[in-house]
Amino acid sequence: MREIEPLDPDKPEVIWQIGAFDGYDNVGKMVNNYPNWSFHLFEPMPDAFGVLQRNHKNRHNVHLYNVAVTDTYDTKVDFYIPAILNDPDKTWAPQVCGLTPDIVDFHELEPRKIQVDAVHFKDLRILTKSVPTFFKTDTEGNEHRFVTIVKTYRPKVYMFEVKHMEEKARNEHRCKLELWGYVMAFTNNIDDVWFRSTQLLNNLTVPTL
Repeated sequence: MREIEPLDPDKPEVIWQIGAFDGYDNVGKMVNNYPNWSFHLFEPMPDAFGVLQRNHKNRHNVHLYNVAVTDTYDTKVDFYIPAILNDPDKTWAPQVCGLTPDIVDFHELEPRKIQVDAVHFKDLRILTKSVPTFFKTDTEGNEHRFVTIVKTYRPKVYMFEVKHMEEKARNEHRCKLELWGYVMAFTNNIDDVWFRSTQLLNNLTVPTL
């Protein structure tokens, strides 16, 4: 798995992830490896959140939130999931969902609108009682809505999914991060891009996922 620099496995790092889905991605795999770290995982999709709860049951260092993180102050927001065979009680591929119907349309599925609880990203510090040192977004093409979190909280490492972002949005994302003192540390050009702050010492122990 990819190394994360410059997080320290022996210190109480704080991980925030928006769009945790079932908790089995690269962030979820860190939970067992780094018991000193605190993980705050956000997932608005009700079905996915149920799986997330089961996968991280009784883990003392994992905190789960069944809310959508947004850039508005609405306490409820529209959320789009696929509907199957005109049956509003059935969904397909729970990860194909988002704050807009675009990702559902992309997969040539009929979108179904539901409402979910929401929290503004500026209130995450109060909600979690923490500030992130590692921040990841996996929001099916809505990553650009959350890049300001990096400017607000200045995590050591920022990771985001790129496969559903348009090229213009990717470039604007990168330019903002570079302006705020971040440099690209890794990309596989398919799913994830990692940026790290240039304002940190680089002599920390490097953990692996």
